[in-house]
Amino acid sequence: MHARLPADRRTACFAPAEQDGGGGAGSSGGDSVPPRAPDEDEPHETESARGARERKAFLLRVSPQVMAELRTWAAAEFRSVNAHIEYLLVEALRRRRDG
Repeated sequence: MHARLPADRRTACFAPAEQDGGGGAGSSGGDSVPPRAPDEDEPHETESARGARERKAFLLRVSPQVMAELRTWAAAEFRSVNAHIEYLLVEALRRRRDG
């Protein structure tokens, strides 16, 4: 059986939060408050949060048979092929590091 990631970690990309530009649901027109700037006392973005956004693209050549198996496996885990390959690589690196 394969280890499953929590639901919030199953997607390959993380969409930035949408900011209310006014006029959206619950807005009363000109009452919208502009987003505030972060305070100096607020914690800065963590390295892991930055890592979730910053990704390196690279070409991976695999046989059609391997690709077909990856597609099937990824679908069974509710992931895109890209997210599943990343998951497999991260798990392999973790196991290698942890022994």
